[in-house]
Amino acid sequence: MARNKHIRPDDVQAIVNIIRGWSEEKISWESVCEQSAAILGYRPGRQGLSAHPAIQEAFQARKAGLKVAPPPKAALPSSLAAAAHRLAAKDAEIQELKWRLNQLNQQFAVWLYNSRGKLTLDQLNQPLPEIDRHHTGGAK
Repeated sequence: MARNKHIRPDDVQAIVNIIRGWSEEKISWESVCEQSAAILGYRPGRQGLSAHPAIQEAFQARKAGLKVAPPPKAALPSSLAAAAHRLAAKDAEIQELKWRLNQLNQQFAVWLYNSRGKLTLDQLNQPLPEIDRHHTGGAK
């Protein structure tokens, strides 16, 4: 079946851009799959799209962003509509990056908590090991 086709990195980025530019009040995997069909040439499944971390993160961030600030419902002339669409896409990207930053901050807090009492400050501040880039590998 067509659902098992590989999604190329360029297609992943195009689908992420569709999600970032989402102008409807609600977003669902079903509607993202329908919009993705124009890019991929077939209608992918939710599992196929959500298997890509970039698409998954963009979807989660956009869904959270729509709950906070739904898109405006004003009719605009075409040039203003295009500009408004670009601004909305940039706002969605900013919201996605803020969401991702929040996720990373939460991960850092977990690491910080878990490192207490188990590692000394000197152990935490140890520099990363040097990488021998001249070594070709192979068995020793």
